[in-house]
Amino acid sequence: MHDYGSVGSAKPRRNAQRRTGLGPRGDPAPVHRGFWAVALALLPIALMGIGGLRSLQTASLLASLPLLGVGLLLALSLLRALRQDAVGR
Repeated sequence: MHDYGSVGSAKPRRNAQRRTGLGPRGDPAPVHRGFWAVALALLPIALMGIGGLRSLQTASLLASLPLLGVGLLLALSLLRALRQDAVGR
């Protein structure tokens, strides 16, 4: 049986920090933060260089399409739950 400690215990947090390689304050290493800063900055800069603002707008629109489907599914599930709740009263 595992000893997870109490709800306010620091033991689970320390274990999570050891597993993820985070520092004592929960921050990633500066090398990792720098990598992600550069990686996330290069994509929009490259898109702006290739086709200007229009290509950046197109990429943003295409990236948002899957989220539109998720939003529609959430709306349908909300309507279904509200109908079931109304029938149950």
